[in-house]
Amino acid sequence: MFRHRRLGLVLGALLGGLALPVWAQSPVSFAVSRDYDAGDSPYSVANGDFNGDGVVDLVVTNYFFDAVSVLRGIGDGSFVLEHSYSVGADAAWVVVGDFNRDGALDLAVATHHPDGLSVLLGAGDGSFGHERRVSLGDVPQAIAVGDFNGDGVLDLVVANYSDSVSVLLGVGDGSFSFEVRFNTGRIPVSIAVGDFNGDGALDLAVANLGSYDASVLLGLGDGSFAPEHRLGVGSGPLSVVAADFNRDGALDLVVANQYSNDVSILLGVGDGSFAPERRFGVGREASSLITADFNGDGMLDLAVANYLSGSVSVLLGVGDGSFALQNRFRVEDSSRPMTAGDFNGDGVIDLALANYAFTTVTVPGSLTGRLGERSQPACAMPNFRSKRAPSQNIRPITNRYIHAADFVLRVCSMEPLSSSKST
Repeated sequence: MFRHRRLGLVLGALLGGLALPVWAQSPVSFAVSRDYDAGDSPYSVANGDFNGDGVVDLVVTNYFFDAVSVLRGIGDGSFVLEHSYSVGADAAWVVVGDFNRDGALDLAVATHHPDGLSVLLGAGDGSFGHERRVSLGDVPQAIAVGDFNGDGVLDLVVANYSDSVSVLLGVGDGSFSFEVRFNTGRIPVSIAVGDFNGDGALDLAVANLGSYDASVLLGLGDGSFAPEHRLGVGSGPLSVVAADFNRDGALDLVVANQYSNDVSILLGVGDGSFAPERRFGVGREASSLITADFNGDGMLDLAVANYLSGSVSVLLGVGDGSFALQNRFRVEDSSRPMTAGDFNGDGVIDLALANYAFTTVTVPGSLTGRLGERSQPACAMPNFRSKRAPSQNIRPITNRYIHAADFVLRVCSMEPLSSSKST
């Protein structure tokens, strides 16, 4: 039913003009907007340097096209669609890592039919081999990467619709052991990895959409985990990240809450427990989180994709675990998973968003503004018919527009929507 959906990429010197004090209106510069072909039915997006040229590239899952699309970064913020690779049906989530220890980045993709993973080993030149299938449990929702048993090989953890996470230990050649499951809350949909109790073993934090809470599973260092303990968060948690927001050396958690339109901040104590949540309002249906220092003040900030309000909320960190200002930037409706990186090499963090909106056409030009100003969307959305092509393993791209998918990747500058003080 989402056959003709599209991906939006939001790129540019997003917050390069922001300066403290954070409650002041600061100038914002906006990059030129561009369109790119990307593949059909975007679901998630990740980044990495796949060809070793020092420039960030992108990979996008194409849900109804049963594929992943790889876009080569040029280094100036533009991208070229290189190839699409067939994977299992309904390609949902993608993560990046060197799973066979050859120095080249590889891909792991969660698919819904059949339930499992597709692993594509990178050649180091931007291309990938045929998928290797890994069987899993019920409808994998999200994947995360970490070395859970301390052997120097990357492992995978997958959130399952069946109220559990599956841990797959890496062998070191790109293959993985059989899954071992650990219970979570109802319908886990996002995983964050970090050492929450300072014992040197990686732990898990899981957002549970069905039970309106988060699970913390402390790692034992051998690839297994202690029984979960639950944390209260907002309504409909969809995404979780772990970072040290108050600079005390202990990892904290932030959870995006879809139905309560806010994020929950839970400060880590350092022993695997967390203080009660504090909430900060964002846009409608907060769906995805990224953390980075967007304004260069040395303190971590948050970017939150708001699925229904057509915006990204940026909350500037104060350094004590609180956030002083919400800056909202206009994007298309239906923006979901995000990835962050410096796509044009200017030292400023850019964002890419998977966008379920229909085909988009970008209005080119350079824009400037101030936080708090309201302006018109930078992108229009005419109707555009998409045609599905038979699946093949590799489809090299020779033309700017791929008539097999007629799919556009939108590089669209952030446009200021509003600013509001968080409480």
